[in-house]
Amino acid sequence: MKIVLLITFIESAIVAVLMILWRFRKVAVVVPVRQITSAINIQTPESRRRDTVHNSRWAFINGWTVEPQTDDRRPAFGGVGASTASASGRRSMARRRHQAMYKEWSQDRHD
Repeated sequence: MKIVLLITFIESAIVAVLMILWRFRKVAVVVPVRQITSAINIQTPESRRRDTVHNSRWAFINGWTVEPQTDDRRPAFGGVGASTASASGRRSMARRRHQAMYKEWSQDRHD
């Protein structure tokens, strides 16, 4: 039993040391860099051409529009008519009506 605990302790210590070493290797060293300025034009003809292509692409994408959808809802004249059904019955009828309307809309859409 003591040997098993000793082996577990040694393995844990080795893993801890390796993780500490790995962490210190990953730490980035900040080196100050002196900025060099020059008179070179940063906007080269290659980058200008790339900007033109990029701008024309976005102009095409933004110019594309979807045609408006038709309003296929049935007009409602005033309020809801008087019903003798219970609340759950009204919900059931509305649900069946919505399903029937969706089926009709779906068939028209796929035709």
